[in-house]
Amino acid sequence: MKVLINTLSLRAGGGQKVGYNIVSYLLANKNKYPAFDFYFLCAKNSKLYDLLIANREENIVALNSSNKFNYMINYFFKIPNLLKKIKPAVVYSIFGYPLCPKKYCNVIGEAASNIFFPEINFWEDYKGFSLAKKKFIDSIRIRALKQADGIIFENEAMFRRSHTVFKIPEEKTCFIKPAIDKSINENIINERLDSNFKLLLLCSWQLNKNIMIIPKLLEYIKQKGENIKVLFSVKSNETNNIAQQFYKEIQNRKVENYIEYIGSISPEKLPNIYEKIDAVLLLSKLESFSNNIIEAWKFQKPLIISDMEWSRSIIKNPAACFVNRDDINDIFETVLKLKKDKSYYDNIVLKGKEELNKYPNIDIFVQEIFDFIEKIIKNSEKEK
Repeated sequence: MKVLINTLSLRAGGGQKVGYNIVSYLLANKNKYPAFDFYFLCAKNSKLYDLLIANREENIVALNSSNKFNYMINYFFKIPNLLKKIKPAVVYSIFGYPLCPKKYCNVIGEAASNIFFPEINFWEDYKGFSLAKKKFIDSIRIRALKQADGIIFENEAMFRRSHTVFKIPEEKTCFIKPAIDKSINENIINERLDSNFKLLLLCSWQLNKNIMIIPKLLEYIKQKGENIKVLFSVKSNETNNIAQQFYKEIQNRKVENYIEYIGSISPEKLPNIYEKIDAVLLLSKLESFSNNIIEAWKFQKPLIISDMEWSRSIIKNPAACFVNRDDINDIFETVLKLKKDKSYYDNIVLKGKEELNKYPNIDIFVQEIFDFIEKIIKNSEKEK
């Protein structure tokens, strides 16, 4: 049975990391799946492409997907020819759109959280052509979602909402918790190296992360006379419009001493960064999932997170500090409690460690994926 693993859209971020872990596991454990012949579709010069080449994998198709023009050429011309040649029983897109959904059985991983929460104005910061573009892409995502034969969710709220918002039959969907590395260094001691209480904001210039509240929060912290600092994973001299607006707000509020721009952080540098901070900020409007959650638990730092349906569906017990993402005082008081109350701080860390143990290892995770894929293939054959 031929399975085409589609990673073409995975070129950065958490999605690429998930894809890398799945493909790595499959390459090392093909003997566990004797019923499947794996083929891999990936982007040229991506980390996944390098991984496949390093493992001398023969069944690789690498396409140029560096821009939208290449993507359109691939989708309408190259990929249909590829599918005719391979004739897969199923195409599994780890994240992204189905490929030729009317002709082939397609299973997709779904992470576009905003389309499942229509009551939230996710694109409120965009206007004119930019807004129209975002809305058009969302319409394509919705159509693709409805055309898929099987859908895998990593967020339970999105899984439930797929049945109510889009009326997708439950048998076409499944919820699988992400696989994680659960190894914890039990020797970590949370002791501040100086008087500052340091918060980590680990993201880029994404308005969804509520980054524009940070200058106001820092001004409030300054007014309260507290030694609290934010470490932000961007550079201090970027030229995009959002960055320029952010820098201006920081300067106008005279809080330059309350923020440190630490630049983009590679995975191998994460442990060093987490050693330097005291808590993690995740004030997103919507997320499917976030590595920030797992990393906070793994590196034993309290997580301060938006109190919303998407976050509550991921975190079932008090393994994080839930806050109103738009309320500066609520965020400040939560940070202050972590700073002043060691027992509260330690309890949040302990609950995070407990929650971490509820997540599957990579072998269980991949097995659950392919159990679902087999089910979808059988259902698809019955419908034919």
